[in-house]
Amino acid sequence: MKYCLTSCAYIVDNHAVFLLFHKKYQKWLPPGGHWNEEELPCDTAIREAKEETGLEVELVHVNRIAQQPDELRAGYLPFHSNLHEAGPHQHIGLNYLARVKNGTMRDAQGYPQVQLDSKEGKEGRWLTAAEIKRLDAMETIKNIALLALQLA
Repeated sequence: MKYCLTSCAYIVDNHAVFLLFHKKYQKWLPPGGHWNEEELPCDTAIREAKEETGLEVELVHVNRIAQQPDELRAGYLPFHSNLHEAGPHQHIGLNYLARVKNGTMRDAQGYPQVQLDSKEGKEGRWLTAAEIKRLDAMETIKNIALLALQLA
């Protein structure tokens, strides 16, 4: 069995999390994708969020580790991970908590304006906890999204 490393960003803003309806998988998912060898997995989450939503995000430390010397770059730890099937291979999925950088334009509801990549997502939504609970989505995705809201 072949394994691929993937990273995604559960982007939280204004007590809501952003999910998109993925065209290929026909499911509600956070923005994310495959790791490139020249980047850290945490950087994959940032890149994929930008590519799929147009949003500039920064990751949130949820598992703060001891202070590191200045010469070391601190990596962000995922707040959740899983193994899931993706056709002929398995994904080792690393889930990061993210927030939108300051200065982002906002829509009429006060959420960051998303420029959805039409190749990836059919639709995207900012969802509150109550909306996530009612969403027709995999329970795992809903539970991870609710955990992201709690940690944010």
